[in-house]
Amino acid sequence: MIEKVKEMPIVYDEDSPELTPTMEKAFRLAAKKRNAQKRTFPISE
Repeated sequence: MIEKVKEMPIVYDEDSPELTPTMEKAFRLAAKKRNAQKRTFPISE
């Protein structure tokens, strides 16, 4: 099943458009900041 899905094309629509270079940069920056915060605040039990 997974092999079949790998061959299917990615389909974009108005609800999930393809990222522009600016949107991709913002997404990567937000993920980087999120991951940095996760390391900064350890979960205590």
